[in-house]
Amino acid sequence: MIHNGPYKLINTIQNYEWGERGKNAFIPRLLSIHPQEYIPYAELWIGAHPKSPSKVFIGDDEISLNKLIEKYPLEMLGEKTVTKFGNKLPFLLKVLSAAEPLSIQTHPNKEQAAELHKSDPVNYPDDNHKPEIAIAIDGLTALAGFRSSEEIVEMIHKYKSFQEFVSASKSDVTKSKNFIEVLYKEIVNKFHNKSEAEKFVLSLKNEIGLKSEISRSEAESLFLKMYSVYGVDIGLVSIMLLNHIKLESGDALFTSAGIPHAYIKGNIVECMANSDNVIRAGLTPKKKDIKNLTKILKYEGGKPGLVKTRAREFLTEYLVDAAEFKPVCIDLKENDSLELAGNNKPYILLNLEGISYIYAGEMERMSLERGESIFIPAVVNNIKMICGKSSKIISVTVNL
Repeated sequence: MIHNGPYKLINTIQNYEWGERGKNAFIPRLLSIHPQEYIPYAELWIGAHPKSPSKVFIGDDEISLNKLIEKYPLEMLGEKTVTKFGNKLPFLLKVLSAAEPLSIQTHPNKEQAAELHKSDPVNYPDDNHKPEIAIAIDGLTALAGFRSSEEIVEMIHKYKSFQEFVSASKSDVTKSKNFIEVLYKEIVNKFHNKSEAEKFVLSLKNEIGLKSEISRSEAESLFLKMYSVYGVDIGLVSIMLLNHIKLESGDALFTSAGIPHAYIKGNIVECMANSDNVIRAGLTPKKKDIKNLTKILKYEGGKPGLVKTRAREFLTEYLVDAAEFKPVCIDLKENDSLELAGNNKPYILLNLEGISYIYAGEMERMSLERGESIFIPAVVNNIKMICGKSSKIISVTVNL
């Protein structure tokens, strides 16, 4: 039987190639572990996704969090969560540390995810959508959403190679509402011709290469860098078409279904619906699914805004349009105390700094140190925190 109190989580690190390496790698520093030389530390998964579920101890027995939830759904998740989402934790929390750009990608909505999973369960391992929020820990550079039509037309006119490659920029279609869609689909179709794609990419590379390093835009510098890694890749075009965004510490970006995006560099806390469905559009050795990508993309132009927040004492709540998760940042100074109502919901707490002490349910006291995380079952009604050393804690529960 589960106990009426929090569980310390044992989490899994994902060693994707784009992760940070070496003694300054963020995830090993967060967890106070010694990094292995040359191993990339990309993501820390915290939750109950079947690919890499967190584990807990019950007595001397180790059990995965998803199995514990399946056995005691009402006690762990609460009635509201079970009614809405079934016997599964609906959100997944990650720490993501990017030293190199991730693939250009987007995520399907629920209906599209179900169709993709049915037709290709190997590449689309579940039938769930994947809205997600990225909260910058110390800053993040990212690509997100198409630039406005006006900016894209202006960009095309800067490069002779672009003007020769696409016809969409030479007609009245630039003034139409579906200009971005017409343009992108034309580019996709032309990339089917390998010689034509190679001629275009090399020509654009040479145009950018004639500029001095100091005069190149961020997009141009990233284009050259990614060309050196992937060669002629359709993802290079996305670098020129998408918005380049910089987040400061505490800023957040929300990505809904169909929005093209890629994280370029930085350390973030990422929270999403409990899914691993990704449709890749380039800059990756993994499967690129351009056919489904063009169906699912939202071809809306304009720079996405930062996630709005609501602040009250100790708390900064990120206001997201997702029922699966509600992230809150808790900032405590030494000896500060905070009480939270459990509200018959599951909680995950992740400590990014300092040390705090948790009093919840039948547990007298549990320490929560830097890099540690805990799961608090829905049966726990009241949660109290007392700060021992200035702490920054990410709290996530369902948004019901």
